[in-house]
Amino acid sequence: MDTQQTHQQEAHQIDPQAPDWSRTPAAMVASVILGLAAISGLIWSIAHESRSDQRITTQSTTTGDQTPSAPARLLIDLNTASVHELQMLPSIGPKIAQRIIDDRSEHGSYESLKDLDRVSGIGPKTLAKLTDWVTISTP
Repeated sequence: MDTQQTHQQEAHQIDPQAPDWSRTPAAMVASVILGLAAISGLIWSIAHESRSDQRITTQSTTTGDQTPSAPARLLIDLNTASVHELQMLPSIGPKIAQRIIDDRSEHGSYESLKDLDRVSGIGPKTLAKLTDWVTISTP
């Protein structure tokens, strides 16, 4: 056996006297940092989830005995929705969503779905598609 092969075999063997790398101070610090990052991410997602609950609600239809007759629907509030939330609506892409935001900033809150008619690119057909998907909060 030549010396190069001997060195390769020695490099692959585990030294029982070597310290456990996972118990070094650097590994402990890394674990603490990763743990804090995970907790921070969890807190951030909870905080942002509560804000989005104000803009997006669900509505389920019920029968007289309060049992759901249809699955819950997603309702997007036209007065608080972001561009990304508006894009979840049928027939609303990024350009029209931005126009809705701009119109809302310029003219104030929407009072009815019909107010969307003043937004370029939204006509009677689009309004008909949006009826079941939007809600309008009072300012």
